[in-house]
Amino acid sequence: MGVLLAAVLLTGCAATHGPVADPDTATPTPSRTATTTQSAAPAAMDPADYPLSAESSGTGRKGVMFTAGGDGLACAIFDPLPTDDTFSKPPEFGCVVSVEGYPYPPIESGAMDTGNAFLSWSHEAATATNVTDATYSGGSPAPALAAGTSLTWSSVTCTALAADEVRCVDAVSGHGMRVSVRDYDLF
Repeated sequence: MGVLLAAVLLTGCAATHGPVADPDTATPTPSRTATTTQSAAPAAMDPADYPLSAESSGTGRKGVMFTAGGDGLACAIFDPLPTDDTFSKPPEFGCVVSVEGYPYPPIESGAMDTGNAFLSWSHEAATATNVTDATYSGGSPAPALAAGTSLTWSSVTCTALAADEVRCVDAVSGHGMRVSVRDYDLF
């Protein structure tokens, strides 16, 4: 009777879970549980919600402008400039920093001996420079780019890593910058 009961139980298990495989010939089956560890992609923001200031758009430029860290970081991404412009070519992007005690980098030429902005153009590596006009900061406050969101214009995407930290990368060259109200990295 014990043998008959064991046979019935094994038959019931085999019917429910499929045939028992020989361990020497069994092929592994994929796991049914998710093992993804990727973090969610930043939410893409509508560029129309981040218009250029009247001063910047009045020059014929098209692009977007935003802030991070209150008014500590003012950033912009611009479309191609007129073809007769010999200084910069598309895309042009950067951030101006206005934070007391910031580790402003020394620069060799400019209106001051330290840079207050980080810029990239023509798919080149970002550099420190000095900006004395409202090209990147606009004449009026730009909307803030919230942490965990990104904004794309041309081939450049800027992502707010935190409320006061932005990373901008040119998809064509891979060059860009990470700028916060505390420090910066240029690449």
